[in-house]
Amino acid sequence: MTSNKSFADWGEVFHDQILATAIMDRLLHHATTLNIKGESYRLREKKKAGLLGRRSVTAAEEVSADVSPEHDNRTISSANRGHLTSVITGQPTSVLTPTDLSLECGAVWQALVNDANRERAFRALEVATLSGLHRALRNGSVWIEHSLAFRGQDRLFIPEQRWAKERQAHHQRLGLPLDVQDFLAPLIEQATCGIAAVARAAEAGALTVDEDVHLRRLEAEEEDPQVAELRRTLNQQIGEAQLADLILSVDAEVRFSWIMLGREPRSHQELLMAYAGVLAHGTAMSAAETARMIPGLTAEGVRQAMRWASDEHRLREASRAVLTFMHRHPITQAWGRSDLASADMKSLDASRRVWQARIDPRRRQPGIGVYSHVRDRWGIFYAQPIVLNERQAGAAIEGAIREEEFEVSRLATDTHGWTEFAM
Repeated sequence: MTSNKSFADWGEVFHDQILATAIMDRLLHHATTLNIKGESYRLREKKKAGLLGRRSVTAAEEVSADVSPEHDNRTISSANRGHLTSVITGQPTSVLTPTDLSLECGAVWQALVNDANRERAFRALEVATLSGLHRALRNGSVWIEHSLAFRGQDRLFIPEQRWAKERQAHHQRLGLPLDVQDFLAPLIEQATCGIAAVARAAEAGALTVDEDVHLRRLEAEEEDPQVAELRRTLNQQIGEAQLADLILSVDAEVRFSWIMLGREPRSHQELLMAYAGVLAHGTAMSAAETARMIPGLTAEGVRQAMRWASDEHRLREASRAVLTFMHRHPITQAWGRSDLASADMKSLDASRRVWQARIDPRRRQPGIGVYSHVRDRWGIFYAQPIVLNERQAGAAIEGAIREEEFEVSRLATDTHGWTEFAM
């Protein structure tokens, strides 16, 4: 698709700026824009045929030819991506940044923007501005009202008129009372009882409260002889076991590697690769580092296995098989109540080119968050990738709601000191 109109002029073509911006938003989403400067092919052919004079006709002069005489003293800008030309009284003039203008563009672009060559500096300023706008659209600090991908934050909520009609249906679906006081009353009562219990414990000396809450050091209890005898009996029956042997034993029962590969492993190396990919993701090691640690594997093979492990549906199915196998054993009934769970996020390194990747504020590296839910009887029952630096209430609730095999009555999360209504 070609056009001799700049993006800023499309509103005049469609006689509707909002409609034109919406069309451009859809056209440019997965498109590559090429800016062709200089003479058009039609003008070039006319020049060769002798229909035009020797004087070169540029794109800027082509724009100025349509300007009426009363607009000759105005400055007309023909803007396009990567190119900006100004037409003043019919003469093309490059738009340059003034030498005395101070612009803050970040450490990466500052040297280029301050270049003595002002035309090159202006082009660097354009790229820096587009890059900054791109980042702002991705992190939500800037939004476009008519865009579906980058719409305003207020449009993410249910409209007021629709909420008035569907409010009761939403409350019934979620099992919430219509009166907010009916919802808050038991929570306030529970919080009041908790604060009173802390006050009683502080008076009894069981804990101290200053800037933090400190529990009194507990004295070690004497070991129950029956528990010690049970431990010795189990150790004698199980004996010594290597982790590799344990993994292979579980794999033979649940076929974890089969699910990750999509078929039966055809060699010893493929079996190692399936677990090397999980190990690399779980320890945040690179493919090369993991390959150096496991003899017989190459970095390319581990990288391929990491791509298998990044398939959330495949990994979730394999983890579910391990979880089901674990809870077939009667001993798991002593590990917890079975209806409690906890959830938290782990940041995994990722390439900057991945759309969901964000800079981890702690490690200063691009990464993707993996939000996992773990039962009190151990075993991950839900995990999903999320964007870093975003509130995690939605991911926490989604994992509890999507769980169908085990009932989750209470989920413990780390809120980093924030109180989320969703919790």
